[in-house]
Amino acid sequence: MRPFLIFGPIALLLATAPASAMTDDDFLRFAIQGDVSEAMLGRLAGQMCDTAALRSAGKTIEGDHDKARMEAEKLADFRGIKSPTLPTPDAAALAAKLKVLSGAAFARAFAAHMVKDHEQAIAAYKAEAGSGKGPVARYAQMSLPMLEKHLRIAENMEKTGGTGSAK
Repeated sequence: MRPFLIFGPIALLLATAPASAMTDDDFLRFAIQGDVSEAMLGRLAGQMCDTAALRSAGKTIEGDHDKARMEAEKLADFRGIKSPTLPTPDAAALAAKLKVLSGAAFARAFAAHMVKDHEQAIAAYKAEAGSGKGPVARYAQMSLPMLEKHLRIAENMEKTGGTGSAK
């Protein structure tokens, strides 16, 4: 429980601070905790969804964020930063909510969260990428296409209710 208390206030600070106010170290913590959160939620969708399209989207999100987390952790290790290991409080609360939902209700809640989180992440990653501060900025720039792909997937889920086909 102790890491949650340490990272909870950091997550709240980062969530409310303008993206441009983050240091490189803060950005890496934000990125890693976001990756932990999105991978956990993607894994949940991959396991619990009743449509193949939503299960596939969940598995894609999980895999991509696991890979991104590993890259960010390499940078954090190099910089001497302790990487967050727990999801954000919001993601943990959503996971608890999703575990009792199914079908369309699960798809709606999952998709809405993915849209909101990926929009926020894209803004933070663009700010970091534009800062021009070496390897952390390059990591942010290289991660943007993946985040934008996930946003498109989430927006499609919202439009289709997780079926993968237009309504």
